[in-house]
Amino acid sequence: MYVNIKKIKDPEIVIEEFQDQYGTINSLSQRVSISKCTTKNEMEDLMVWKYLKSGAVFEEEIVLHNSDIFDVLTPKRMELVDYLTKNKASSIRKLSEAVHRNYKNTYDDLLALEKMGLVEFKRSGKSRIPISFVIRVETVFEH
Repeated sequence: MYVNIKKIKDPEIVIEEFQDQYGTINSLSQRVSISKCTTKNEMEDLMVWKYLKSGAVFEEEIVLHNSDIFDVLTPKRMELVDYLTKNKASSIRKLSEAVHRNYKNTYDDLLALEKMGLVEFKRSGKSRIPISFVIRVETVFEH
């Protein structure tokens, strides 16, 4: 059994993340050329950045193979992913209120979902805004 998760991310958000990490696309390009492509992540990031600037869509697929998958993807956590997919939350507190859950439990579940790549946080002042780009979660049972 495995779970297949498909995410589509707003290209502007991905570009902002690259800018935070590398500065400009030119500075990343220089870093890649100086290192003679020995840093795989930087080379991949440069290629993705160039494609996004030309109008491409950022699509990512996560496959989770784990016998304890449903210990991690609990109904309450999937409820958070579902809510964030359909709605925006301005903060973790607002999210916990919207789903009628305790703040600490919501926060802990968001951290677990972040580790799996299903939720990300964007900073806004002192707040951390939870975001999910998941568009499909598919459970596949193999025999």
